[in-house]
Order: sequence, then C-alpha cells, then structure tokens
Amino acid sequence: MRNSWRLIKSKFPGLAAFIFLLVQVLKAVNVYLRCRIFSVNVFNKRILENRVNSKAGDVYVLGCGGTAINLSEEELSIISKGYSISFNFWIYHDFVPDCYVFEIKPNDNTPFLKFCDLLKIKGEDYKDVIFIFKDMEVNASGCRTLVENFPSELLKNVYVSLDIQLASGDDDIFERSLIQFSKLFWKSTSLIPKCRGSLSYCVALAAYYCNKKIVLCGIDLNNAGAHLAMQYESSIEKYKALPRLSSSRQENNRMHSTNDPEFGLPIISDVLSLYQDYLINGSSLTVNNQDVGLNDDILYMPILKSVGVSR
Repeated sequence: MRNSWRLIKSKFPGLAAFIFLLVQVLKAVNVYLRCRIFSVNVFNKRILENRVNSKAGDVYVLGCGGTAINLSEEELSIISKGYSISFNFWIYHDFVPDCYVFEIKPNDNTPFLKFCDLLKIKGEDYKDVIFIFKDMEVNASGCRTLVENFPSELLKNVYVSLDIQLASGDDDIFERSLIQFSKLFWKSTSLIPKCRGSLSYCVALAAYYCNKKIVLCGIDLNNAGAHLAMQYESSIEKYKALPRLSSSRQENNRMHSTNDPEFGLPIISDVLSLYQDYLINGSSLTVNNQDVGLNDDILYMPILKSVGVSR
C-alpha cells in the first residue's frame, strides 16, 4: 500500500494531492460527528466575522518566540486596536488576545493540562476570549479530554476546528494541495488549512477575514532557544509565580523544527510564502521583527512604523 502511494505521488502528483485532500475532508467530517456526540461547539468562520470587522486595526498573529517578550507598551496598545490571534503558550504574557488557538496532543495531554491550570488562574482575564482547538482529527479522545478538563466557566467560548492538513513531503505536492484547497474549499466552507505547525493555521485563519494587513509578532524561526513561556516576566504581581514550562520541546535551539528541512518539506517559511499567492488576497503579510527566519517576500514592517510612530 505504501509503495503504491509513493508511485502515485511520483507519477501523478496532482491526483495524489487531490486524494490526500479528500481523505482530510473525511477526517474533518469525523471530527464534526465527535463534536456532536460530546456537545462541543464546532467552529464556523462566521463566529469571528463581526468581531474581526469591529476592530479598526490590522490582524495580529502572536507567537511565543523571544521577540514577543520585548513587545513595548506602545506596540501592545496598537495591537489591542486590531484583532489578535495567539497560540501555544502565549498565556504567560500579560496581553490578552481576542482569539486563542491550541491543540490537545494525542499521546501527551501534559501541555493541554498545563494550559488548563493556567486558565484556572487567569480565567477572569480570558472570559471573553474565543478558544479554537485544532488537530482533533489525530486525537480520537480529544473532545472527551477537552470537555472533562477545560475550565467549565469558559467552555461556552470553546470551538473545535475542522482543519485540513495539506499534503507534504515535498514543495510540489504541497503547492498542488494548496491550490486545490483554495479552489474547492477556501471561501465556501469553514475548513482551515494547515501544514508544518500552528503558525500556518493561525495565518490561514487571519487570512480568511483580513482585507488589510496580517502582522506576525513573536515569530522567531531562527532562535528556538528563546521562549516566552520560560522567560517572560509578568508585570502583574499575582501572575509572577505562574508555573513554568520546563522545556520548549525544540531539539535545535538555533532553528525552529518547522523551518528545518531535516524534519520534512515544505518548511514553514515556504508555506507562508505560498499562502500569500493563494490564500491572502487583498491583504498583505508582514512581520514585526527583522531577521527571524522568514523569506524575503514577507515584508519586514515594524508595528510602530506601520502606523506612523517614530522612535
């Protein structure tokens, strides 16, 4: 079976990408059915539409890299005027985002349970945040785990995403898969594409709503050793003793694994570049910090400069 799939990929890459995409759609249907069984909200793109459109500023994707630690009060004030989407362990930061993306790993609930513990401490701050859980197609018990452990007072704001893993293994089959997805499902469904990690999912989520700029903050692909969850110091007294992560789970402190070809293709910087070609229409993708491992076609544009503030 595996040899047959390799043959199809090599001889008929377009067909292989299409078959892979259909399998992912069937997995999304399975996730939908599990959500119904456990009475979990299923994410629909319309849920965020009014929230995003009500904000005057850009859409900000907030990562946990070392540069996130150094965001100034001026920058955070500007971000607060736009719509912000955070992921992974941004919760250690004092700034509360509008939307939060997380996942429950199929063989290790520890990060999710840590996240729940932190939410029990910071729950009042996060009472209006929309939580989206992705990657449920690889976790058969994910919905049960979510319902049993997530703070009950916040469950009303929790949604499970129907996300689609795009084909990977080489750049060509990924691009074919992305093209097919953009034509068949992008604007007509609530399916969200992803490839090589949470960043790709968050950018796709932002791209659906954004007709202005998508701004990446705290995205440090060439410095995986620095991590907000281990090094950020809260300015709020009651949060200064939050339980810390012991590790960032990155084997290479120099390069993030999602941008390392040793861990597979396409690398995340190429994923985002191709997103610009096929998903991000009518807007632009920029990054707040220079030399963070992204491709040159993703414009370096500091937040303060973009709104005309000089230092």
